[in-house]
Amino acid sequence: MPSSPEQQPTTVDRDIFGNAPKGRPDWSHRRGEPRQFAILWLMYLMGATVLMLASISAARAISPSITRPAATSMLVVCTVGVCVLWPVVRLSQRRPERPVRAVAADLPVVALPVFALVLPQGFWFLAGWSMGIVLSVCGVVTAWSLLVGALLAFALTTVDRKPELGIARTVWAGVFVLIAVGGPIATALGASVAGAFSPITMLTGVVRDEQITGLITRGGPEHVRALGFVFIAAGAAWAGVLGLGIARDGGAPTN
Repeated sequence: MPSSPEQQPTTVDRDIFGNAPKGRPDWSHRRGEPRQFAILWLMYLMGATVLMLASISAARAISPSITRPAATSMLVVCTVGVCVLWPVVRLSQRRPERPVRAVAADLPVVALPVFALVLPQGFWFLAGWSMGIVLSVCGVVTAWSLLVGALLAFALTTVDRKPELGIARTVWAGVFVLIAVGGPIATALGASVAGAFSPITMLTGVVRDEQITGLITRGGPEHVRALGFVFIAAGAAWAGVLGLGIARDGGAPTN
């Protein structure tokens, strides 16, 4: 007997060129690929760079007092992208067949372009940061990319495959927004200890200039401890994701 209209699919999943998938019900097997997200991410980072250059374009002379705040603002925008834009974009899409592998493929796409923006800040005509500060910033980006990635892998495994269904995606999006802005809010409210464990406050703490001497601060013991805690939390989160069998990508075949 022919199936009833209620049992037949009402829509056909198509790619950006209007093509339907062959031999599969939808394009979920391709949505974990980072190629489309890589284009969006590079455009976002390009916008952050343009904002930095625009903020110093009116200066008559280039000096650290001008370039360092601009570079810091650019990196804060990049950090917000890592903690909010990346997971929210992935949560707004259909869940890929292999969420953990998809997030692992995203990690170098997210982190490496940010490194390309951080490393030149050691030049005197840019921020003029020492190599230690540059590497510390790269460490902050790496640690929080790993931690956010682990949480995103768990989130994608637990949410419904269709993005328009379930409140879980909204809740997880709120969690990632809180990760990004919770630290500055806690610091503003006087909870400096809680605020230290935040990507934005950790980043600005590493590159903060001394108000009196004007010299760049070195990453103190508190920065090292906070960064170490994030790396440990990221490692534990990934171990938990893999140990609980989520590496099977929600029960999807691994071949």
